Amino acid sequence: MELLQNLVEHSMDDDYYAVAGRQGGGRSTTASQVAVMTVLALFATLVVVAAVQTRIALPASQNERAALIVQVNEEKDIVSERQAALATLQRDVAALQETTTDATLSGVIEQQQVVAGSVPVAGPGVRIIVDNAGDADRDSRGRVLDSDLQLLVNGLWFSGAEAVAINEHRLTSLSSIRSAGEAITVNYRSLTPPYAVTAVGDPRTLQARFLETPAGLTWANLEANFGLRFDADVRPDLQLPAAAESRTVVRYAAPVRTAS
Repeated sequence: MELLQNLVEHSMDDDYYAVAGRQGGGRSTTASQVAVMTVLALFATLVVVAAVQTRIALPASQNERAALIVQVNEEKDIVSERQAALATLQRDVAALQETTTDATLSGVIEQQQVVAGSVPVAGPGVRIIVDNAGDADRDSRGRVLDSDLQLLVNGLWFSGAEAVAINEHRLTSLSSIRSAGEAITVNYRSLTPPYAVTAVGDPRTLQARFLETPAGLTWANLEANFGLRFDADVRPDLQLPAAAESRTVVRYAAPVRTAS
């Protein structure tokens, strides 16, 4: 404030007053002095107001920051508590599984996990490679359609397949095979040809049974008349990944409990 007072008191230096004195003190000189003093007074007022507002706003900003810090810490505590609870539940489940002595019950659980697609599987079966015809760019009938893959998969299930995957995407009862433009999606993931369809099942009968199904006969027709590629061979050790969690979790269906 001393600086502002000094600026106001000495807003016009001595040389200016000396020149003004020689030119004579008239209305123009007095008016100029008044104008300058008015501008400086307004400037000083603005500076003071800004300083006061800053001092008033500072505590509010500090309070808001402190409140946010408290809120973040509370959220961190909640997350930590839930993570700890989840870890405890996982340990409890693991302990129950380890202490289960009923071999029949364990076998049923493992079998249901395989059927549901929630665990990876390995075993013998059939690997089928299908692809577009060589002239598919000129003749759209030579393209593999989503309905062609649906037919192929259904034929494998009908022939005794226990687990099926397309391009490493495990199929379950909740899986979808659809088209999106010119691409085919499996479980809403876009795939590109060739399509590798792997099926775990009895290697002695799976392929032969499939070729006798309507699906097998249709694919034989697609290969012979439209040039689609269809190569099938028996494999002694196939490995299929687990399905995505979204494809194994039911949200509405519940088992019907009977009275004992």
